[in-house]
Amino acid sequence: MSCSPCFTPPSPVRFRVTLPAKAKRRKRIEISKRPRVTRCTLVEDETPQLANLIHELSVHPDTVSRYTALIELGSRLPRATPQALTPTCRVTGCISTVHLLAESRDDRVYLSGSADSDVARGLVALLALGTAGMSKSEFLALDAKTLATAAGLPGIGSASRSAALSRILSHAQSQLRGDFSHFRESYTRQEDTAVLLSGGVDSAVALRLAQSTGARVRAFYLRIWLAEDEAHLGSCPWEADVAAATAVCEQAGVELETVPLQEQYRDRVVKYVVNEARAGRTPNPDVMCNSRVKFGAFYEYVGSRFDHIVSGHYARVRHEEDGAKLFISPDPVKDQTYFLAGLTQDQLSRVSFPLGEYRKEEVREFALEMNLPNAQRPDSQGVCFLGKLKWSDFLKLHLGSQQGEFVCWETGKVLGLHDGFWFYTLGQRKGIGLSDGPWYVVSKSVDRNVVFVSKNYWALGMERVEFEVENTSWINGRWPMAVGEERNLRVKVRHGPNLHDAVVLRVDFERAVVRLTESNKALAPGQFAVFYHEKECLGCGIIASHFKQPALNARVDEASPLSLG
Repeated sequence: MSCSPCFTPPSPVRFRVTLPAKAKRRKRIEISKRPRVTRCTLVEDETPQLANLIHELSVHPDTVSRYTALIELGSRLPRATPQALTPTCRVTGCISTVHLLAESRDDRVYLSGSADSDVARGLVALLALGTAGMSKSEFLALDAKTLATAAGLPGIGSASRSAALSRILSHAQSQLRGDFSHFRESYTRQEDTAVLLSGGVDSAVALRLAQSTGARVRAFYLRIWLAEDEAHLGSCPWEADVAAATAVCEQAGVELETVPLQEQYRDRVVKYVVNEARAGRTPNPDVMCNSRVKFGAFYEYVGSRFDHIVSGHYARVRHEEDGAKLFISPDPVKDQTYFLAGLTQDQLSRVSFPLGEYRKEEVREFALEMNLPNAQRPDSQGVCFLGKLKWSDFLKLHLGSQQGEFVCWETGKVLGLHDGFWFYTLGQRKGIGLSDGPWYVVSKSVDRNVVFVSKNYWALGMERVEFEVENTSWINGRWPMAVGEERNLRVKVRHGPNLHDAVVLRVDFERAVVRLTESNKALAPGQFAVFYHEKECLGCGIIASHFKQPALNARVDEASPLSLG
């Protein structure tokens, strides 16, 4: 295989590169600290480009500017050769998906590679551009820790980024030595069970329970959206998850693979969230994440390599003659059928939920008995793709802000200003910021950017006993009634233990009208209504609207030019 140099040496820098008195295989880097700048002297006369690149990073006075410079360096990385993107060229142990091919031609080293995050791409570029044309012996003598220290990388975020440089360099050096023992030989193994591992206690126990059945297990960590590249300079909120998942797999003797699904998550979930918020509705990214990513894009990734997919969800699956069926777990608080109701028959037919027969406290006891390294780890909270980013900051990033008015529902009086209707959902009380409260959001005008509030939300007489659902999805692929027919079912309008008796009237192919036997004032268009027959989860639909609310007081038109039209 052939490869040509991909680097043009930059103009000389201000420091001298010298050889030691006795030539050594191991490279030495002398570091002298000056105020706010780390200077370095590389000891090899033949490769000033590596010294130049390290100097480019080290001269930056703070971690943020070095982080930015590293990302900029990654943009200079040439496109990877096809050979570099094969499975055996994937660097193991990195949070990002990194591929690297080291080639030796005429005893000179040339690297080709790629990475799916900006930081990792910068690290690959540092080595690929800096060592192009270096002799093989010199390359094998490089020390990653010394290079990272000279470039100021230990100060950028967590220690894992410095460790990533070590893994990338070690991978390349192993290739040049002809040592492929640590590469991805598992691609040829015949595992039959894929376990989705999040780093939490539930999925760890699910993995060990799957192992106990004799299944040949392989673990997967799904990386869905690297917010570090967009909003977390110097901080990666998933590193603790990966570290916990790695520890669990090492204890269990199972290989862990990190799957890059950021692009699929943006296209299939994040865009949906943004569009729903822009339309004034309340999205549920967790329902979409399960159907479109965890059991959607991940299925596409693994193909037919695995017979079973295991996860740590609290739900039960029964495989019967007429197909796979989804049932509520014995723990009504932790039950997650609400989030799984959008799965299709094809998706559910390959799924196994080992925790489905247990309560949360029992799972915690299992974790302690198994001496799992993450047994004491608290449960995660919040929307999975946000990391440390607040929901309001996420909406502001994608939808911006636009000043509008808070208007009293009963009087039509303007009470104050807000930054955009998309920051509020029906029934919301916290975060409104008006005095003399508490105030509740009772309605929104998307066209006029008005948020209507009331202190009497629970006494307005707006009994929401009937609403319409659209975009229905049924697990077995069939409606439980014909068009125009009604059926008594139970319904959840949010995650939790509460089930409501209801009469469901099918309107057409994808719409139904739901009549609750008791009122519910927490309905929000855009949220999911999930349907049950006894303990079986049948499917779901998106709440389109509830029954017509009382007419707005006429004084709204007089008080505000932004009143409902």
